[in-house]
Formats: sequence, C-alpha cells, structure tokens
Amino acid sequence: MGFQVIAGQPLGIGAAETVRTWVREAEVDAGQRPGTTSEEAAEIKRLRAENAELP
Repeated sequence: MGFQVIAGQPLGIGAAETVRTWVREAEVDAGQRPGTTSEEAAEIKRLRAENAELP
C-alpha cells in the first residue's frame, strides 16, 4: 500500500488517484515538478473568461 493510499484513508478518501493528483499539484506549485501552477491555471481561466466577454 502506497503512502497516498494510507494518507487518504483517515480523510475518508477512497480513491488513491485523488490523493496522487493532489500530491502532483502540490509538487508543481512548490516548483519541484514541471507544469502549470494552480495560480497560473486560475489566471488562464480568468483571462479566457474575460476574452469570451469581448465583442
């Protein structure tokens, strides 16, 4: 059993993939893994919504 599964059980999270996704996201946000950070993703989402409102 992996760490993510063990760590997720007390939280009531049955799917190990959910915890793995959170770990990957935290690693990206911390700069330990390449990818789009949560902050960058939120900015992209905001800009797309703003662009959709333009005439």
